[in-house]
Amino acid sequence: TLVQTIDNPGSGGTDTGNDFTNFRNFSISGTKYEDLTGDGKTADDIPWSHDPVTIFIDDDNSGDFSAGDRTTTTDASGNWSIGGLTLEDVGKSIYELVPAGSQQTGILVQTVDNPGSGGVDTGNDFTNFLPPPGQGLTPGFWKNHIDILNQELGEFHPGWNSNTSFETIFGFQNLNIISGTPSIANALAAKGGGIHHLERSSAAAYLSAAVTAVPDGPGGKPELNFSFSAATSPNPAIISILNLIDANHDHTLQPGEVTAAVRDVLNDTGAPTSNFGLTGQPGIEDVANAFDAMNNQTHPDASVFLI
Repeated sequence: TLVQTIDNPGSGGTDTGNDFTNFRNFSISGTKYEDLTGDGKTADDIPWSHDPVTIFIDDDNSGDFSAGDRTTTTDASGNWSIGGLTLEDVGKSIYELVPAGSQQTGILVQTVDNPGSGGVDTGNDFTNFLPPPGQGLTPGFWKNHIDILNQELGEFHPGWNSNTSFETIFGFQNLNIISGTPSIANALAAKGGGIHHLERSSAAAYLSAAVTAVPDGPGGKPELNFSFSAATSPNPAIISILNLIDANHDHTLQPGEVTAAVRDVLNDTGAPTSNFGLTGQPGIEDVANAFDAMNNQTHPDASVFLI
């Protein structure tokens, strides 16, 4: 009751029960973490020690940062808090402004809870993975990041993962061309030249092309730049082969273009093209070297293709 009324208790009596209650303002807090492995908030994460990060309450329910939203920034230990909250704030969304060059992982949006009068709603934490800038996407990279491989390949083709066979992913009709029916992970680790060189270089190229092929929409993760130019290699023969692989001439390799080149050079039944493997055409090592040039180049978007 916000207003009480003086009643008549009778001659000489006492008008009792004119009580008032108040809920004291409360605060929210959390910690910003650096996700060292890209797998969300886990025990191995460390407090964010880079530039301060803006945390805000989405007061206008826009889903984005707007003028008038209450904000704060993280301190040197990644901690943050916002005070002066009332019951009207319960249920509102809490966001971070994702630092440039990082990928948000774990819980993307926190919610203001009611901690009780004068309390603190704690644990509103955010995590971000900070990949090395300009990292090449070599077979070794994908082999050492199976969790990323599974995430990206599964987004491109539901049900596929690191155990899916190389030949299934590449659409081979003749399954006897590559011995042992290796998985995509096995192909990344194939040792030696010839077909084995082609296995590991094309497996990495396919995964990078698959990342590029899956847009995540506004506000999602930025995608890998897998385009090529004369800067990809100083060898004009390499650029010439990449132009042959790039069937639609958009200077960006698509997964289907990678698989077509591999099936073509290995003379698979029904290969989509006939650009490789015949007399006078680039052979297995030539195509593998072209994929290596793509895999080893520094990607200007860095390795931001993550979970």
